[in-house]
Amino acid sequence: MNKLIVLILMLLFCNTCIAYNFESTVKLPIKLSILNEISSEKDVYEGQLVNFRVVDSVQYKNVSINKEDVVQAKIKAIITSGMNGIPASIIFGDFKVNGVSSSQLD
Repeated sequence: MNKLIVLILMLLFCNTCIAYNFESTVKLPIKLSILNEISSEKDVYEGQLVNFRVVDSVQYKNVSINKEDVVQAKIKAIITSGMNGIPASIIFGDFKVNGVSSSQLD
């Protein structure tokens, strides 16, 4: 019983007793502007590729995204305009940024 109490106390007060594995929570915004002109939800379709241009350079460790680089994305969903003047929405996804894996993009 005493050994159990000692073990519990060690776990509570010793931060280095347990290996803590975590991923970095650093988030860096990549500012983009759209290159393809889209004037209406009727001009596009789901799955269509759309090009964006990087507005400001981003640097972090060994990753460098330069200003004016082209980033490609797909149109994932189109929500048509609704009643009472609710505008249409287009949701983009599957962004392809050079040097950045898709699992690192949010």
